[in-house]
Amino acid sequence: MLARCWPDLSEPGTLKTVLATAENPQRKFQELFLATVERWISGRYDSDYAETWGSFRSRCVTGLEAAFNGGEPSGELSIFTICHHVLGLSDAKAVAMNWSILNTSLTVLFNGRRGLRLASFNTVAHLEASGDAGLIAYR
Repeated sequence: MLARCWPDLSEPGTLKTVLATAENPQRKFQELFLATVERWISGRYDSDYAETWGSFRSRCVTGLEAAFNGGEPSGELSIFTICHHVLGLSDAKAVAMNWSILNTSLTVLFNGRRGLRLASFNTVAHLEASGDAGLIAYR
């Protein structure tokens, strides 16, 4: 996906070199990633991707609904996309939310009479219990 937005990054090792020479590699990756995702979700370049943002989002929501309705979800579910759906966020808000999601965090959904609701989001008690703050990261 990065190479669709940044064709010069299509060669193996190029991204590693770009990040290694950046003043702030994490910030540089964040900039590249954000532009890449914004391009993908815009819909203006759908023909450039094997799967459009709309198709990806729909596939994730279908898997979520299958999981909560007793079916078998097919493939992997993306919590970023699932929270996007459950909370009714715009694409832009969902992308912004992505930056606050901790690595390996847990999110709990509740399926009640009023449908799916978020019970908890972005918890890392399993990491905090280790006592090693270095395990907690955003990326």
